[in-house]
Amino acid sequence: MNRRDMKRKLVASFNKAPTHPTNHPPAAAMKAAIAILAVVCFGWAEAVPLSLHPCDAPDAQLYTLVCDFNNDGRTFFSCKTNPPTSFECPPGLRFSNDLQVCDWDYNSECLPPSGVPTAPATTSPPRTASTTRTTRNTKTTTRRSTAAAKTTTTAAPIPGSCSAQTCQLPDCRCISTSVPGNLPVAEVPQIVLLTFDDSINNDNLRFYNQLFPANNNLTLKNPNNCPIKATFFVSGDNNNDEAVKTIAERGHELASHSRDHSDPSGWNSQAWYNQIQGMREDLARIAGISVGEVKGMRAPFLQLGREVQYSMLRDANFQYDSSMFGGSLSDDGAYPVWPFTLKYPPTLAVCDSDYCPKNSYPQLWEVPLIRQYTVQGQPCSMTDACALGWSASAQDVVAFLQHNFNRHYQTNRSPFMISLHATWFYNVPNSLQGLKTFLQSLTQKDDVYILSLSQMLEWMRHPVVTTSAGQFTPWQC
Repeated sequence: MNRRDMKRKLVASFNKAPTHPTNHPPAAAMKAAIAILAVVCFGWAEAVPLSLHPCDAPDAQLYTLVCDFNNDGRTFFSCKTNPPTSFECPPGLRFSNDLQVCDWDYNSECLPPSGVPTAPATTSPPRTASTTRTTRNTKTTTRRSTAAAKTTTTAAPIPGSCSAQTCQLPDCRCISTSVPGNLPVAEVPQIVLLTFDDSINNDNLRFYNQLFPANNNLTLKNPNNCPIKATFFVSGDNNNDEAVKTIAERGHELASHSRDHSDPSGWNSQAWYNQIQGMREDLARIAGISVGEVKGMRAPFLQLGREVQYSMLRDANFQYDSSMFGGSLSDDGAYPVWPFTLKYPPTLAVCDSDYCPKNSYPQLWEVPLIRQYTVQGQPCSMTDACALGWSASAQDVVAFLQHNFNRHYQTNRSPFMISLHATWFYNVPNSLQGLKTFLQSLTQKDDVYILSLSQMLEWMRHPVVTTSAGQFTPWQC
């Protein structure tokens, strides 16, 4: 069975009944993570007449949604309604039948299911997943990494599947929805991970200053009276060194997101090293910290790099990656998975892509992004992909965040990630106030901690119950 047929089979299986846990879109769709089904979340829909229609194509029944191959591919349809309902992808994106998302133009295969002629696809892709306004104070890092890439040695896949007998904490963890250390769910501290992608500059620092004030007396605190922490996956394009340093000085985690936020699908080993390790070195220099304190990375566009990416991460002694994606296609109550190690290759539950690693990378952790949903149940990839629209109120934002938080807090208490780009604060003007209100409500709970990814992984290695979390050394300030 070829890759496309396999994906159609998987999509068809989802239409029949949800699975637990389900498969996520391939890496090509990850590159458009902030746009995944965002159109559904915006609610741009209208009824269309049923005649000479993509929903009439022989293979249309294989999909939940079908692209309109009669035009530029921006329109797609839900064939489950009568008449079908149309939706429109945001500018610069086209719908992909196989991936069931709005994707970058050059990744969308919006083709007739049965070979019906279609207009040629647009070939000029957008260069970044989000735009950041420029400022006179910005600086761009262009130096090469200070060291050549290490010679890559690839560990062969480990035979068999991951099991509790062959994979145990603190250095190994299988893909699972079960609580680490077999702790009772009611005694597990709920960890919230707040992440921001792309450059840090004076333009977006004004938002971060409101979330993380310089005055420690105004900063939101965890139950142990330590300030809440975020993780910034920083790319080198349009950065301002002083702004990056400000974020680091306030105790937030810096992680590598590449030097220029270019498409990694064609990167070789040296390019992965120059982009990811190079940005790591740049961040260490700017923030005045050691290279080893930059512990993780997230690939641009969430585009995985097969063995060249993960071999580089292992050889450069990174501790974690956060580029994979998983979660149910529907808001069906399925438990989210916990972070896991890559001693065993990831399953389709978290990595349905030709770009997934197939070999063994012991002690390298994966912190996957888990699919989120609007209050109405439409799926999205990153938090800001569930765009509520320009008119959304702060209360709408709070309700949306609370809805997704509850899917973790009221089930297995796996880490809840709020994954954002600063552009969300421009696109949804009330989102900043809504996020602040939501975070403030979390800090009123004695069993919720807002932490960096590294702080979370320390708990994964050595899990403790909520009553001991206040004294857990890696969470101290």
